Amino acid sequence: MNEQIKAARDAYQAAAEKLIEVTRHTYPVGMKINVRIAPHIVTVEVTGHSGAWWCDPGQISGVNVITGKPRSFSASQVLEVAP
Repeated sequence: MNEQIKAARDAYQAAAEKLIEVTRHTYPVGMKINVRIAPHIVTVEVTGHSGAWWCDPGQISGVNVITGKPRSFSASQVLEVAP
């Protein structure tokens, strides 16, 4: 493998793993958060996080607290911690 490509891949992996770590710390399992999903704002209880650095690092799994529907979204969609 080309050394520049390997270095870039290693840097991407390190950054993705850090994103996963920070997301888990910031939005732990059990926390309720308000999330923008399409045009709606939904209150979701966090149930898990992506652990795959190579595919959607920072993805959060949860369940809509009103409907019970499972949801998956990125940390960038989180608006605030729910009261």
